[in-house]
Amino acid sequence: GPSPDAMAAAVVRGAHLARAALLAALAAVPAALGAAIKHETFLWPGRPGLQLHYTHAQPAPRADGRSGARPSPLVCLPGFGVGTFQWGAQLEALGDTRPTYAIDWLGQGESWPLDETHEAGLRYDADLWTDQLETFLEHRLGGGPAILCGNSLGGYVAVQLALRRSELVAGLALLNPTPIWSFAAPARDAGAWRPFGWDATLPAPPAPFAIGSRWFDTLRNPRTISAMLSGVYADRRAVDALHARDHIDAAGGADTLPGEIARAAARRGGHAAFTSILFSPRTEVSFEEALEVVFARDEAPPVALIYGVQDPWVVPLWGD
Repeated sequence: GPSPDAMAAAVVRGAHLARAALLAALAAVPAALGAAIKHETFLWPGRPGLQLHYTHAQPAPRADGRSGARPSPLVCLPGFGVGTFQWGAQLEALGDTRPTYAIDWLGQGESWPLDETHEAGLRYDADLWTDQLETFLEHRLGGGPAILCGNSLGGYVAVQLALRRSELVAGLALLNPTPIWSFAAPARDAGAWRPFGWDATLPAPPAPFAIGSRWFDTLRNPRTISAMLSGVYADRRAVDALHARDHIDAAGGADTLPGEIARAAARRGGHAAFTSILFSPRTEVSFEEALEVVFARDEAPPVALIYGVQDPWVVPLWGD
């Protein structure tokens, strides 16, 4: 792969970096009062029975009735296990100045197959979510281009999409992007060894489903969620409200990040989705390789690669 110096030189592209870094910095600033957030769902065109959820905030019409220059839309992409609720403050803050969106990955948040019939044949992996992002930009944003702001898994998928469809991407703000998603062989590697001889396409065989379900039940326990987030968030206000709770009630519990995660994890199909994710194949092109190709293009989009010094999981060392 590229040396740290080469990567740094690629990142520091004058105005390109300044523009993307500004967007990333703004995306990290909570808002007090701002644009109203709306929720929308649509069925994935060409993929029957898959319902996709997203939120958005739009600038208010100008008082003089003039449209003016329309800034590129910003699409916020969540990390694993969270969803649009991760981006509420950012949509409020940035939606006043540009169309701002957040999406739920299929099998997380509020994006799910309508029933078990439409779950069959799905494989929840990074390729599926890249397809989903491509579909969203084409069918909801009219083909972009859009600025993609991805956190953790969201950053990984954003780079995969930029590699595949550069014309849909106006810029990348990658916030603690995970550099690795799955260690299993890519899906096209037909001769590769796979646990239980399964390629993660649903329905799952009994053995991997039992393993995935047990692990999923442990991870989705509200106390486990709260404890894990307490070790990740430097600002504990997002998680403290749920520490004293023994369970999530039918309404989903407190309006906090742990409560929202637990509520999403309670959806029908959660066990199957997690099991598929657990055994899913990796992408054919790694994060580092994809980012190198994106950087090397003549008309590369502006890119900000940002790691938090207090993140204990995706540490700044990954940025080297």
